[in-house]
Amino acid sequence: MKKSSELATDRTVRYVADSFTTLEGDGVPIRRAIPSRTIRLEDVDPMLLLDDFQAEADPDPDGPGFPRHPHRGFEIITYLLSGRGADVDDEGNVQKFEGGGLQKITAGAGMEHGGAPRERSDEPIRGLQIWINLAKKDKKLAPEYQVVSPNEIPEVKKDGVVARVLVGEGSPTRLHTPTLFLDVKMAAKKEFEWDIPEEFQGYIYLLEGEALFGPDGKLAKNTQMVILGDGERLKVRTSKLGVRFLLAAGQPHKEPIRWYGPFVD
Repeated sequence: MKKSSELATDRTVRYVADSFTTLEGDGVPIRRAIPSRTIRLEDVDPMLLLDDFQAEADPDPDGPGFPRHPHRGFEIITYLLSGRGADVDDEGNVQKFEGGGLQKITAGAGMEHGGAPRERSDEPIRGLQIWINLAKKDKKLAPEYQVVSPNEIPEVKKDGVVARVLVGEGSPTRLHTPTLFLDVKMAAKKEFEWDIPEEFQGYIYLLEGEALFGPDGKLAKNTQMVILGDGERLKVRTSKLGVRFLLAAGQPHKEPIRWYGPFVD
């Protein structure tokens, strides 16, 4: 697979952890991978939060949702795997995005969003919300919004493996922290390799299926987290089942995290 170097050292796995279910917004059930009691934020710095949310097709406009709310001090990626979504920015503009596309928000010095009318969707809605911390020097940046359509996200394909580059080389998505985000699909009995900058750290979240990760072949299954260790070249192998996972890695800030609900100062 693309991005592998003969001189790269194999990326190890620190540990595998479970995600859990909780409620968010005004009662929307979600699966939360981080933060958790078993994953230390210093192990995944600069990543702060990963939520996996799902809803039925054509959602009830009067059902639980995400009312207007503030954020400060980090960046947000909302990546839709399927269905349609909408958001309302500070100025009341409705931003719409669809399965395979994403929205990026730089909360910076502070912004509010949410409360958009429900988008009609002909298929079930599933998405990921990801928070990436900003360095202290960037906490006061002016808020920014970006919507990236599915056809703008580059794909690398090879022998039963498809890697969508959500953030990284070739992607139009721009964050203020150096990061790499991939949405990877692998068929059964396939191998995947990708070099990650040695100084980056982060995680893998399994969206479906199972696979073996790292040089020791640690098994992880659907909705589990794989916390990345040292090294560069990530190796993944499937056996009888295929897998789909999110790879998230970035340059750690190594700064104190002062977290107050929707604010990270």
